[in-house]
Order: sequence, then C-alpha cells, then structure tokens
Amino acid sequence: MNESELERMAARLGERAAARLDVDRTAEAVVARLRAPRAVHWWGSPALLRLAAAIALTIGGGMFAYRTTSRSVELAAPVLLQALSSRELEEVLDSLSFDTRPPENAAVGLPDLNDEQLRDLLRRMEG
Repeated sequence: MNESELERMAARLGERAAARLDVDRTAEAVVARLRAPRAVHWWGSPALLRLAAAIALTIGGGMFAYRTTSRSVELAAPVLLQALSSRELEEVLDSLSFDTRPPENAAVGLPDLNDEQLRDLLRRMEG
C-alpha cells in the first residue's frame, strides 16, 4: 500500500463515522450533562480540604520545630561540655547520679525469671 491508498482508506473510514454520528443528539447530550448537578463526594467538600490542610500544616510545623530544636540541643551539648574543666565535669556527673532503693514490697518469683536465669539458679542449687 502506498500513501495515497492509505489516505483514501482513512477518508472512507472518516466518512462512515461521520455518517453514523448524530451531531445534534451528541451536542444535546453534552449540554445536558454539563447542566446536570454534580454529585459532591464527601472528600471534595471545602471544609474537609481545609481540615486536611490544617492537619498537614500542624504536623509539618511540629516536625520542623522538633527537628530544629533537637539539632540545636545536640550541637550545643558537646560545645558546652568541652568548655568545662575536668573537675567541673566530675561535679556535673556527681550531681546526676542518685541512689535508688528497691521497692519494699517487690518479690521476685520463679515465673519472673527468664530461661537463662532459671538455668543459673539450678546450677547454683546443684552445688
């Protein structure tokens, strides 16, 4: 097939399609569809879109604030500790330590032990 035969064949196909097409009926259907009230989906309401935007901004702002403040603390801590002398560092570490006592009514029984602790207990009991 050469190019002119392809053009004639395409023209015949176009003529057949145009003959089957009812332009007036198609135009009426398009206009009727455009004039018909559109169904509003629940996710398309402006109130929900505003709510979703507010939530996204709140979460994004919170994450931004968290990351910027945590980075500044991470960067500031080593700088502050480097400025202290060894004696001052010892005082800081001593001030952070505290003694803890076990709870008075705490009882540890066999059900509270894991497998390794139970084996260790049995070895000690065997002597």
